[in-house]
Amino acid sequence: MLSATLILVLVVAVLAAVGGIVVFVVRSGGRPRTSFAPGWYPDPSDARLLRYHDGRGWSAATQPRP
Repeated sequence: MLSATLILVLVVAVLAAVGGIVVFVVRSGGRPRTSFAPGWYPDPSDARLLRYHDGRGWSAATQPRP
């Protein structure tokens, strides 16, 4: 049988883990962060094109790849 102290320690550990996950999700805004600087990059969906990344996400602007 588990002692009351061990049960309390386990409950606190689980609550701390859940709290850490909640803080992480809230701070990240629920969306993945990108490490791209603004500029032209190979289009992820068409290897023949370059697509502009504004530092936050992909734009609709494309140009032929040289």
